[in-house]
Order: sequence, then structure tokens, then C-alpha cells
Amino acid sequence: MTIHLKETTRMRFAGAVLVVALATVSGCSVPATGPATPAAPPPGGGACASSPLPLPPDANGLDIRGVDPAGRLVVAVPNHNGSELGAMLWTDGGSPQPLPAGKDISVAGVNASGVVAGSRHVPGVAGGQAVLIRDGKVVPLPMPGAATATSAAGINSRGDVAGTATLKTGGERAVLWPAGAATPVLLAVEARDTSAVGINDDGVVVGNAGQNRHGYRWTPDGTATALAVPDGYLRVAAVAVGGDWALGVSAAEPVERDGKLVDDPAHPSRGVRWNLRSGAAEILDKMVGPMAIGASGVAAGAIDGTGRPAVWHDGAALVLPMPMPDPAPSMIDWVGPDGRTMIGTVRHDDLGAQLAVWRGC
Repeated sequence: MTIHLKETTRMRFAGAVLVVALATVSGCSVPATGPATPAAPPPGGGACASSPLPLPPDANGLDIRGVDPAGRLVVAVPNHNGSELGAMLWTDGGSPQPLPAGKDISVAGVNASGVVAGSRHVPGVAGGQAVLIRDGKVVPLPMPGAATATSAAGINSRGDVAGTATLKTGGERAVLWPAGAATPVLLAVEARDTSAVGINDDGVVVGNAGQNRHGYRWTPDGTATALAVPDGYLRVAAVAVGGDWALGVSAAEPVERDGKLVDDPAHPSRGVRWNLRSGAAEILDKMVGPMAIGASGVAAGAIDGTGRPAVWHDGAALVLPMPMPDPAPSMIDWVGPDGRTMIGTVRHDDLGAQLAVWRGC
């Protein structure tokens, strides 16, 4: 599960029933060579089509909580005027069904087997405890001996879970629960706090360390490696992981201008992509809001200057077409393994919001 600053960024929309836009087009995006413009119609005069994703009758908003790696399972929490109606599960675009045993659980992700990772409040435990929902039953994940509370951040295909633990001595540690293991692994970096944002199918956890949130990766045995900082930048923070790739955001070292420290205009904050096998880091030009990354390495984020969602293919930003005119800044929550299917939320100041699926992009 790509977990999707999503660490973890959640967006709620109210004011209109949400629908899914199934955009099946050829060449549905256009290169972003300057200020983003709407994508041209696909060749042959076709148009993106949309169809509704049914919601409970009282819902007028939605909070996406997880999408499985194949895009078949979507876990979300519908709401009515901001009041949550309970976690629900969509399978293959069908009608939503209440998530079995999902009441009072904050969902963080779902894998292809339908196992859900999340967190729930436990009486007497400040901050709660990470749990699984498996076969309709809640399974608590073991509490590390040094911790007072835990929360889940993501789950992979074999059932490994990554999350964050609150320590008895203060501070936080990223934590890995290997599938079937009785003892979780605390993931440390020297004496600094750590937190997890996600986990890939090899059991590699991606997260951040320190007050300034520098990106790190941990192998299943707990070995930590700092994510590379591109030239000209001061630090990087991780946002998401997908396959052998991680996605984050860079922060430039301040420079002095007229006696004041300001952001370096030659190195503006941008999305950054890492190859977890080689360690190489790459700045994604024009990406200002990194959101999600797929197993193919295709990343999604907001395009500079507009907030329009876009994907980065082969070094170029492709702006996604919108299922409504003149949308407000929107969000991509998931990028499929083919790099050409995305799921996200599209909102409009007047028309409300939609949960959108793009295909063929």
C-alpha cells in the first residue's frame, strides 16, 4: 500500500455527493511546460466519461483512508457536514459496504487480501493502539515494551505493518510489525525521534527522523539509511513509498538577500523521488505538492502555480484532466502499478467534490 505530507494528509469535502470519474482515454494529459492548462481532448474526439461511486444516502463528503495496490479496494469514511458516518469499503467500484469491525478504528491502509491496518482508542491508553481488521475481526498489534501507544501508517501485501510508537520516555519511534511475528521492531536513528509514512512489499519502511523531518529508509532488520539530499538543498522529508521508490519534498538552504535570510530562488522547494535500490535522488520539476507514488516510479502531486494534480512520466509533468470545470486544488491519493491509473479527490468551490479515478494517463 502506498501510503500515501500525507504523513498522513487527509482531506474532507462537504457540500455535494461524491462521485467517481472513470476517465478512460488515450493520452489524457498534456505536458506542463509553463502554467498548467487543461488537458486537450484525446485523439479521435472522445471525452473522459464519469460514473458515480455510490455513497450512503446521508453522505455529502468523504475521507479516503486507503487503496489496495491493485486499486480494487477503497476504504473511506463518508461524512455528513463533517460528521463521520463510519468506515466503508468499495470493491471494484460497487456499492459501499460497512467495513466489518471498523467502528471507532482510524484506518491507515488496506492490502490486496483485504486486510486493513489502522488504530483504535483503548481505554486507559493515551493515543491508542495499532490494529488489524482481518476476516471481520479486530486483531491488536503487539505493543512494544518501551511504548505507551502506537498507530499504523501502512500495510504491505504479506501483512507487514509500519507505524509509529509513542515512547514511555517521551518522543516517538517508527515501528515495524513483521507479519506473524510476536515482537515488533523499533526503528531508530541515533537519538532522534522517528516516524513512518509507509512500507513496500519488501518490508522496507520509509519515514522521517528529527524535528525537521529528514527522510530515512529502514530495512526489515532495522538498518537505517538517510535518503539522499539533492545538490543545492538542505534536507528532504519523505511522504510516500511505492515499490522500489519513495517520494518526498525538498527544502532549500536559506540565502541572504538584503540582510535577510530567504528561500534560495535557484532551489525552490520541490518534489523529490528516490530509487530505494540505488539511492539516487531526483528533483521533480514543477511539483510543489508531492502526494503519491506507484510501483512503476510514476509520481503524483500538485503542479506549480495552479494546484492542479499532475503525474510525472519520464521526466515530464502531465496535467490530469478534471471531471468538472475550474476545479479548486485537488489531490491524488493513489498511483497504480501501471503508472497510468490514479485515484484521488477533486473539489470545486461551488460544485462540491468528487472522488475520481483516472485511467490511461
